[in-house]
Amino acid sequence: MNKKKAKLLLFILVALTFLLMYLILYYGVIPKAGLDNTDVEMMWLIPAVKVLKYLLWAGFTVSLYFIGRTIHFDKPPYSEQAAVTGKDAYYMAADILDSLKAKQVSSDIVVKEVKRIHDILKNDSEFGVGIERVISCETEIYSLLEKLGQYTRMYCTQTGSEEARQKSLECCVAINGKLRLRMELKKR
Repeated sequence: MNKKKAKLLLFILVALTFLLMYLILYYGVIPKAGLDNTDVEMMWLIPAVKVLKYLLWAGFTVSLYFIGRTIHFDKPPYSEQAAVTGKDAYYMAADILDSLKAKQVSSDIVVKEVKRIHDILKNDSEFGVGIERVISCETEIYSLLEKLGQYTRMYCTQTGSEEARQKSLECCVAINGKLRLRMELKKR
């Protein structure tokens, strides 16, 4: 049994315990104490049981919160083979785009291609989650992004070098192809 299922079962057990204790106090202790009003020595028990009843109800509610949190909000674990996780590839593409915009080469086709990659990665799911073939594809995308970063830096420093421009465009085409492949692999 994995850790998430064990945690979920523990929270369910705790919630059922709180609910059972609440029901015992609500249907068992309070009606008996409420019917026997002649016993003056036991009158202090009624407010104490009511406070305990509300505490048990609060415990039940809190345990339901943690059950929902365990089911819905746990992120899938990242693969150990993943070279890039989360939105790191998007952040790298954003840095490349920002460096191109800072050099004011905004009308160039390289900027348009990098912007397209940036937009795809912005809306894409996190990297590092999935089967081995998806992780391999994501690693290739990340290495291509690193190369693209190098080529765009050369392109910006050499102000319009045709070789750096061509290498940047080749990287953009390869990244777009890998992103399409990744989408297809994730659908399966």
